[in-house]
Parts: sequence; structure tokens; C-alpha cells
Amino acid sequence: MNLRQYLVSRNKRQVEFAREAGLSKACVSKLCRPEKYRNRVSVDVIRKVYEASGGAVTADDLLGLSLASIPHNAQAAE
Repeated sequence: MNLRQYLVSRNKRQVEFAREAGLSKACVSKLCRPEKYRNRVSVDVIRKVYEASGGAVTADDLLGLSLASIPHNAQAAE
């Protein structure tokens, strides 16, 4: 679940989550648009979001990683 989905599902505002996570509102706003900012997320921010969301929003969610993003023709390392 991405951060935007998490906030909607909990009926939580970005500013409220930012306070809980110890992040700026601007940072949370950017994280809610992963298609634009996913390559600029620090490990510290990932940890804060993960902890503040109770583990509902993972590093994979913030970075836009999923099995669906792996090319079908990718070969397993031998």
C-alpha cells in the first residue's frame, strides 16, 4: 500500500501523518506522489514512514518496487 492509500484508508491528513512521523508536510506530500519522487527517498525517511504507519507502508511501497515491475524475461542469477 502506498502512502496516499494508507492516508485515505485511515482518513488521516498529510500534516497529521507528518507530525507523527517526524517529517515535514512537504516531504509527506512528495511521498504521496511516488511516480515522481521514488528515487529520492532516504533510508531514514523510509524508516520513519514504516514506523509511523505501523508497518503498513514498506520500503518497497515507497520505492515503487513490486514483482510486477520485474521484466518477464528477467533471468534468475545462476
